[in-house]
Amino acid sequence: MKRFIKLPAVLLTILLLCTSCATRPKLTYDKDGIYTGFNNIPKNYTSENAYKDGCYVIDSKAKQGYYSDKAWTKFIEDTKKNKKCSVRIVSVYDDNTYVKDLFYDGKSYIYIASDKKENVYQYKYLLKLQGTAPNAVKSGTFFYLTNDKDLTYNKVIWSMLSSNSKDHLDGKFVIMD
Repeated sequence: MKRFIKLPAVLLTILLLCTSCATRPKLTYDKDGIYTGFNNIPKNYTSENAYKDGCYVIDSKAKQGYYSDKAWTKFIEDTKKNKKCSVRIVSVYDDNTYVKDLFYDGKSYIYIASDKKENVYQYKYLLKLQGTAPNAVKSGTFFYLTNDKDLTYNKVIWSMLSSNSKDHLDGKFVIMD
């Protein structure tokens, strides 16, 4: 009888250990209001470390430019169900590592980048936009945070290319394919 009691306890312990391995950022601040979610990231954090931690990893040296999109897919699925969730996005370009945390509270998105952790951005919509920029050889896709649900691919591209400050948009690129 004791053996049957121990087995569920062992299985529960293994399940808890496995589910706690993946990095899920938490929205925490210090006494000065600065986001503390990046404080535990080691100095030499690599794309391999991020992949093992369950992050969405974009690495310019990896095949197809990224290692894993499981974390991103799960985040998108959860937001469609209006579930509170978060994802850590780790980008590696030319040996420089950038970390972004994205939270969804069921109504809006909160975006924080490790290089500007004092800046917390909040948006209503995360849009997947697809299109072809003027004179581009192929089409592109990106996810963009905004408060304008009717924003188009061309309008975002134009805001990047235009030298007129009136054309610039309040929004953030999250992932670009």
